[in-house]
Formats: sequence, structure tokens, C-alpha cells
Amino acid sequence: MRLIRLMIGLVVLFALNDAYSAVNITEGKNAEGKPVVLMENAVMKLTIDPSQGGRVSSFIWKATGADWVLPGNTGFFMDHVWQQTWPGELLGKEYEVKILGKGPERGVIQAIATINGKGDKAIEGVRLIRTMEIFKDSPRIEVAFRLENPTSEPRAPGLWVQNCIHVGGKATEAVWTYRPSTRGVIAASLDPETDQIIGKEHSFIYDPVAGWSAEVNPAGKEGVVFLMDYNWLRCLYNNGGSRSVEWWYDQENLGAGKSFETKVIMWPFSGLTGVSYASPELVADLNITVTGKELSL
Repeated sequence: MRLIRLMIGLVVLFALNDAYSAVNITEGKNAEGKPVVLMENAVMKLTIDPSQGGRVSSFIWKATGADWVLPGNTGFFMDHVWQQTWPGELLGKEYEVKILGKGPERGVIQAIATINGKGDKAIEGVRLIRTMEIFKDSPRIEVAFRLENPTSEPRAPGLWVQNCIHVGGKATEAVWTYRPSTRGVIAASLDPETDQIIGKEHSFIYDPVAGWSAEVNPAGKEGVVFLMDYNWLRCLYNNGGSRSVEWWYDQENLGAGKSFETKVIMWPFSGLTGVSYASPELVADLNITVTGKELSL
């Protein structure tokens, strides 16, 4: 009889640490001299740019000092509604950005815009409010999206969240995306030299089985996972060329004066070369290899 010995290898988990310093929220200027808001603790520094759709235009991971936002039309939390094809009106729209909390325990900002809609009654006049919160003892960012209908008529917006990022900050290093589906976790990458897809498909995943999506840089053993509400999730999406992590929500029927709110956790981490599972409590990777008669996990 063939003997199979189970060897427990390494499942890397990322846990919170209490030792991080206080939160600091300040105002500054971008390269064009326009106002920005800086959100910072001991592990990361974010730049919020009101002139570019209130996006995170820079994300410094202090463990390496690298910016995970490369030059171009890129960033974290680039807002859209899927009634409008990319780029849509929100991507470069001037947002109102408010500082609601400056630290030291937590920092909070709000980015606010009203959708013109260009005649589309499903979205015309809808107000989008994105609230972002960081904490002194956590690398995580908690984000709340709120869609409000202040008009006297019904509206039905479909929220679309886009992150065009490159974990590790080096264009020459491949990053992999991971998305949970009925066919397993779909892992894919784009060869930085040939621009050819590696692994399984990019594009839309219409059969997600959980509310998360991740991007990992295996060379640097670092990555980020986004956790969203599965109950409202329509599909997951990745664009290989822009190394994006995106998702669409169901269309929300908003009566006059009504609103819809959903929350996202952005969790950057170190120590993993992939993602097999993610929840608000845990990010983990499981690798299975067979060597002769040994099965390693």
C-alpha cells in the first residue's frame, strides 16, 4: 500500500499589530499645486486627490517605501457607475473632500460628488459619498459607499469600484490577481515582458462565491485584498493591461429621498505569495505539493 504522509507546511496569515503609531491627517498640494489630503500611520501613507475623482492617487507601503500606484490614469477607489462606460464622468470629476477626523486614534475623510448623468434618468442627480477611515493600530482601510437620491423621482444606479494598482510598485515585476468563483479561486497574471496572460482568465467573473478580490506580488511577498458585501455583488473584474482589481454591484432601486450604503475593507499585507481565502478576520494562502509519497500543505 502506498503510504501518504501529511506534512503541514506553511500557511501564512497576516494579523493585526498593536504597535503602530498614531494616525495623522494633513492637507497638502499635488505636483500641479492642487489641494490633496494625506492619510498616514506607521505602515502606510495615502494621498487623496479631490481633482481626480477623490481617488487615492498615491499609496506608500512603508515596509518597502514603494508606491503601489504607478504613473498614469491609476489609483485606488476610482468611482464609477456602470451605466456609463469607462472612463465615465466620475473618474476625473472634482470632488468635495472633507476631513472628519484627524487622529490620533483614527482618521476619517469623505469624498463627495453628484452625478450629472448626461440625461440618463437612472443616475441623474445621484449623490455619491465615499467615507474612508484608517486606524493607528491597523494597516486596514475601512470604506463606506453611500448613494443618495435627493431628487423627486426614482433612480437606479449601479456602483462600480475600480483600483488600477501595481502591488510592490515595480512595473517589471508580475502581479497576480485572485478571485473566488464556483470553479475555484481564479488566479491570473500578465507577463510584464510579453503582455501575455498567464494562468486563468482575466475579465468578468459572474459566478463569485465570496465577497473578496486580491492582487499579490509574489516576488515581494506582499499584496492587498478587498472585501466587499457579497449580498450586493454583481460581478468581479480584472483588466490585465491596467493590473486592475474591480467589482460591480447590483443596480439599486432608490426612491425619491432614499439611499443605499455598502462597506469595503481594503487590507494590505506582507508575507503571502497568493490568496486562497479572505475574510474580515483572516487572509490566508494554502499551497499543496506532492513529492514522491509526501503530500505537503
